[in-house]
Amino acid sequence: MESAARYFEVDGLPHFGCLAHKLNLVIQDALKEIGDTLTKVQSLQELYDPVKKLAEKLKEGMKTRLGNLERNETISLSTILDPRFKLKAIKNKEQIEHLKNILKIKIINEINSKNQPVNSGEPVPSSSSSSSEPATSAANPVQLQTLSLWSEFDTETDKEFSLKTSDVGAAEELDKYLADNLIKRTERPLKY
Repeated sequence: MESAARYFEVDGLPHFGCLAHKLNLVIQDALKEIGDTLTKVQSLQELYDPVKKLAEKLKEGMKTRLGNLERNETISLSTILDPRFKLKAIKNKEQIEHLKNILKIKIINEINSKNQPVNSGEPVPSSSSSSSEPATSAANPVQLQTLSLWSEFDTETDKEFSLKTSDVGAAEELDKYLADNLIKRTERPLKY
């Protein structure tokens, strides 16, 4: 081998030994330095399979005992309303849309329940009451409003306007809330 190496040194060119052999020697020397570490890594790798099996068993047990938590409406709505999680914890896109619709309906119902007039117990005059005053009298505005041609129209449009307003308001409020940044998981959600 030495003669072959000398043969290539012709014309003053240096001899370069086998690159693969030199690389192998460098790696062997380096591995001697970290031999203890390699032994530890190999022992950790032996633990990998049992740990993986344990994780799978835990996941299976959670599904068996708790079921699919995303399908539990109360838990899912609570999760969405928690500013630490919102929609990040729900993976199923169809379920997200379903839950958003449920929340909108609940918000609309809440808005409508607060917007309904409270009955004060006072009798409401009817249009068929017999009165000696003419229907156009300014002295009795309640009777004038009751007999107005626009009264029924105004009543119906007010209902529709109220419903549309609460629909839009609910959608806007929910969208604003969901668009807000999450808070840190370690923060207190009631301070949101």
